[in-house]
Amino acid sequence: MAVNTMSIKKTTPGGKSPQKVVILGSGFGGLYTALHLKSRLKPGEAEIHLVSREDHFLFTPLLHEVAAGLLEPYEVARPVSTLVGKDIEFHNATVESLDLDARVVALDGGPLPYDTLVLALGSEANYYGLPNVQAESMPLKTLDDALKMHDHFLSLFERARRETDPDARRRLLTIVLAGAGCTGVELVSELHHLIMHGVRQKYPELDPVRDIELVVVEASDHVLCPHDEALAASVMDAFRRRHIRVMLHTAVTGREPGAILVKDLPSGRTGRISAEMLIWTAGIQPNDLVRGLPLSKDPRGSLLVDESLQVKGHPDIYALGDCAAAPWEGEQFVPWTAQAALQEARTVAANIVGGIRGGPLVAFRYKHLGEVATLGGAEGVSEFLGLKLRGLPGWLAARMAHLARLPDWSDRVRVVVEWGADFLGPREVEEESRTLAH
Repeated sequence: MAVNTMSIKKTTPGGKSPQKVVILGSGFGGLYTALHLKSRLKPGEAEIHLVSREDHFLFTPLLHEVAAGLLEPYEVARPVSTLVGKDIEFHNATVESLDLDARVVALDGGPLPYDTLVLALGSEANYYGLPNVQAESMPLKTLDDALKMHDHFLSLFERARRETDPDARRRLLTIVLAGAGCTGVELVSELHHLIMHGVRQKYPELDPVRDIELVVVEASDHVLCPHDEALAASVMDAFRRRHIRVMLHTAVTGREPGAILVKDLPSGRTGRISAEMLIWTAGIQPNDLVRGLPLSKDPRGSLLVDESLQVKGHPDIYALGDCAAAPWEGEQFVPWTAQAALQEARTVAANIVGGIRGGPLVAFRYKHLGEVATLGGAEGVSEFLGLKLRGLPGWLAARMAHLARLPDWSDRVRVVVEWGADFLGPREVEEESRTLAH
């Protein structure tokens, strides 16, 4: 639903109209740019407009736990209007197009002009043009994705419980996950934990060894991204202990009814995995609106920005997060992660304020703080400023890192309670669909 996007023109006491800053996207980059601007700007210096087709901020680092039934949707999503307050005008609307010359954003509720534009529209799954994969796989980018995945996952066990053919039952309960970055590693680990500490108790007639198999397919030579050899080895060890099959140097090449087609990249040999469910965490690309803009981009389709995070050739436009290619260490780009988007948001806000006040711009300097990943149960891996932790210490460090970034204290309390209950006993297996409402 779109809100009225026409706002009353305000003026400062000196008669100068305030700058209109329009931020597109309410993820980590967009939301925190708006909040930093709100805290830095003086009354009358600027109007802040935040636009998003979603009415909630989604804490994506814990989305896999919604898919695995550990957390409820409302524990990882918070209404944007509640977070931004009254000093930021929130437009729950869809962006239809951008007129960069006229400096106007066309929303489904009407035009929204801007003086400064911030592009923080995030990313979407990249299927690399593979036949049938987009239509026949399950991504994990939104709350709706997580809820659908959870329901479909449990429905396979219901079907398998009634299946008398062992081969058909095995096919139903072979879950293939393409992509072994942090999202894929955490998701398959939580699904395994759900099977062993929830599903197995509900369906005792199904044998976890005979009937169920989790398969991870990864095109590179390692799990986790960015790659840390010691932590990746810990993940592989955990997967071996849990009988999670990992196929490195292997790519998904297509989808057929009841099967996933794969290719061993070094040898070129092709094969097929008999399975009903394919989960896709193998790649992302910038938002489709961003990919269509007549602006400078890198080969991934992300916007090239300078050190101040301004889009090259357009000083009135900033870009950050998953839709930006920000320079880092020579020819590398800043990774598309929540921690990077949070750091970029501070720089974008500082430069917008500096531009309004006629001050100098500051250069963005990304500081990689480390990586964390939970592996289901009370096991995890973490790396923070060179300190590497595994097992329970790694799990605790990962939990603390996620808690620190949750934007609301009430959510932190609820999430800790859920984690504690899961630590102490079997996970309840929900049969009915869950919703965002509490």
